[in-house]
Amino acid sequence: MLVAALVFLSLLLPSNQLLTQHDALRSIRRVARSNAFRSIQWSKEPFPFRYDSDYLTEPKDVLKERKADRIIEGLPGQPDGSKFSQYSGYITVNASTQRSLFYYFAEATHNCSSKPLLLWLNGAEDNYAFLVNWFKRFAQYRFRDFYIAGESYAGSYVPELAATILEHKKKSQASFMNFKGVMVGNSDMSIVSDDIGEYVYAWSHALISDETYEQLMRHCSNISFIHLNNEQCVSLQNKMYAEMGNIDTYAIYDSTCPKASSTKSLSRQGNAYQYDPCIDNYVLKYMNRLDVQKAFHSLVYQSFSFSSLEELCQHSFANLSPTHLSGIKNSNIQVGGYSVIYKGNFTFATVREAGHEVPLHQPLRSFTLLRYFLAGQPLPRQQRRS
Repeated sequence: MLVAALVFLSLLLPSNQLLTQHDALRSIRRVARSNAFRSIQWSKEPFPFRYDSDYLTEPKDVLKERKADRIIEGLPGQPDGSKFSQYSGYITVNASTQRSLFYYFAEATHNCSSKPLLLWLNGAEDNYAFLVNWFKRFAQYRFRDFYIAGESYAGSYVPELAATILEHKKKSQASFMNFKGVMVGNSDMSIVSDDIGEYVYAWSHALISDETYEQLMRHCSNISFIHLNNEQCVSLQNKMYAEMGNIDTYAIYDSTCPKASSTKSLSRQGNAYQYDPCIDNYVLKYMNRLDVQKAFHSLVYQSFSFSSLEELCQHSFANLSPTHLSGIKNSNIQVGGYSVIYKGNFTFATVREAGHEVPLHQPLRSFTLLRYFLAGQPLPRQQRRS
C-alpha cells in the first residue's frame, strides 16, 4: 500500500436516503446561488490556538480507544488475505454538544511507520478539531508527511482546511501536523466559473444546442444573474438539462444505471475492473447491512440534508502561469492524461477517459497521479516523436 491512508467519512445514510452525487451537487449549488452575495465565514465553531505541549499530551484512555476502533475480523465480504490493519469509529469535535465525526482508517501493509498520511474528505464541519483529536488517538502519526485530498465540493473545504492548518501552525507553533499539500479532483470552487464551465462543456460535447448555449452565456454567466430569483436563468438551465437528456453528466460516455439494477459486484475483463454505473446502489445496500455497520462500529444513523450546506468558500489561485504541458504515462506506456505546471508549485492535471470521480473510472491512471503527487515529483512525460 502506497500510503497509510486516512479516509474520513462524515455519515452513513439509511437506505431511503439515496441521493446521487449529481443531484446532491446540483442541490448544493442551488443553495449557493441563493447565498451568492453573503460574506463567507470559515469557522462557525472556532478551534482555539494552542501550543505543541497542549497537543502532544495523550489522553489517558487513548490506547483503549484505538483498540476499540480496530476492525479485527475485517469487513464483511472483504477478500481473503487482506492483511492491512484498519480502524473505524468516532472522534469528538465538540464535547459540550456531544458532537462527533465518523472516520475509517487503513494502514499500509509494509513500512507503515515511514509512509505518508493521506486524508480523504467527504465533507463536514469541524474538520480541524477532528484532526487534532484524531492525532491524539493515533499519536504515532504525528510529524508524518501529511496530505489532504478530496473531489468535487472538496474544492471548497479542502483549501479551507489547509488554510486553517497553516494559520494554526503560524500562530500556535503546532508543528506535529507536517502538512505538505492538497490534491482535489474536479473541484467545485466558484459558483460563477463552475456554471460557465458546465455550459461550455455541454455545448462543446454537442449535448445542447447552439441557441441554448448562447442564451445561457448571455443571461446566466454573470454574478448578477446567478441568484435563484432570476427566473429566466433558472428556466434556461432547466432547458439545458432537458436537452442533455437521461445521461450521466459526470461520465457522459458511460451508461446510466437501470432502475431495476441487480446487486452483483463489479464486472471484470481480464484483471481490470470496468466502471459499473450502478455502483452507488451496491455501496448503499452494503453500507446499510447490519453486519457491515457493526463492523464499522457505527453508533448513529441519521438522514442528511444537503440544504444545510449553505456556503461555498471562495478561493482563487493568483500569479499562476503555465510552464509546460506533458503527457501522463500509465503502466502500458500510453498517454494517461495531460498536465500543466504553474508557478507556485501548482499542477493542473487531466486523466484520459475519466469521469467526475477519477479513481472510480480510471483507478490505474489516478494511482499514477497520486503516486507522483505524494513523491513530490513531476508527472512522467511522454517523449515527443521526431
